[in-house]
Amino acid sequence: MQKKIDPWSGARGDDTWGNTGGIGIGIDSVDASLYYSQTWAGAENQQNFMLKHGGEEVPQYRARPGDIIHYEQQGPNGEIEHVNTPHAAVVTAVMPDGEVKYTQHQDSV
Repeated sequence: MQKKIDPWSGARGDDTWGNTGGIGIGIDSVDASLYYSQTWAGAENQQNFMLKHGGEEVPQYRARPGDIIHYEQQGPNGEIEHVNTPHAAVVTAVMPDGEVKYTQHQDSV
């Protein structure tokens, strides 16, 4: 997917996707704020952006490699509101029996 960077606000625009490739200052939270769009760095923002720009929700049986899975918060969690989207993963394979394999990252802690 091509970057969608606002010419005036860079990656910080309301309807942007990607990163500006700028030189970071070495503080992760500041670098992310300056150089990565909210849709690039946040699962819920990414989900909303994709749906706004032609993406669609599909049932599990229609999942294909390359699709993005967005997880919605269903159970109790003091840090995440119900039905917010805190995480995403990428479908890497769909087995003959329909089992979906995916790849994701997690914090190092």
